[in-house]
Amino acid sequence: MTRTSKYQRRETLAQLSARDRSILLGLAAHRYLTTTQLQRLFFHDHKSQLAATRATVRVLQRLHGHQLVTRLGRRVGGFSGGSTAFVWAVTDTGEKAIGDLKGTQGRRRNNKVPSARHLEHLLAVTDARLELIEADRAGAFTIIRTEMEPDCWRPYLNRHGQPTHIKPDLFVITQTPDYEDHWMIEVDRDTEHLPVIIRKCLAVQLYHDRGTEQQRHGVFPLTAWVVPNQARRRKILAAINKEPSLNDELFRVVEITGLAALVTAGGDTTPASNKEGGQ
Repeated sequence: MTRTSKYQRRETLAQLSARDRSILLGLAAHRYLTTTQLQRLFFHDHKSQLAATRATVRVLQRLHGHQLVTRLGRRVGGFSGGSTAFVWAVTDTGEKAIGDLKGTQGRRRNNKVPSARHLEHLLAVTDARLELIEADRAGAFTIIRTEMEPDCWRPYLNRHGQPTHIKPDLFVITQTPDYEDHWMIEVDRDTEHLPVIIRKCLAVQLYHDRGTEQQRHGVFPLTAWVVPNQARRRKILAAINKEPSLNDELFRVVEITGLAALVTAGGDTTPASNKEGGQ
């Protein structure tokens, strides 16, 4: 951890491009991103993957040289467990520089590195978000709004009248020519026992029955469970269908490769859509 003055940070910020600043802000918002994820987020418009990779590495090296970002001492695989990549985070100096950019007090960063399991979950959530962003770029739908944790959490009263929260990993509003759809995204990495998944679904059911979301927004979001493989999808679907207290119309379960198609179809899982109204 290096101490810097406001003058030093101002000098550093003056050397950054608009994209450099966007990367710093985006990395802070996500907390942790791999090199590959940063490339998909900010360098997607290059003519080739090689050019995009080189540009990503070059910018990260520059930000690292300014002590604005740091690289974790481990590599982590993506959602599919394929290629590995370095993981990046904003430093204390970077957080203070962000505060300078926004004209606010920069937050103090928690320098405790999360467990491997928690870190991989955070990165998997970003992978799911990237699937939606890339589908938006391709024209499948338009992302109107995205909320990440903890901004996407929803307060409500549990069965005992005690205040608690629904805590999805993401909340997204998408727009197609005919419909606006609301989504709560839950990313599952096959690390939770099925009873835990069902408890989360029961909480969503209770939140739906309370009617708070409907009063605020006029609609209730579909909950999309994003899973790593077909076997896990079948298990979660069977558990949801088996639970008599759950309305299975509130839930969808999909592999990450099918998330964009599910959102494009507004949650319709049949081959041909016959929707008569928005979600």
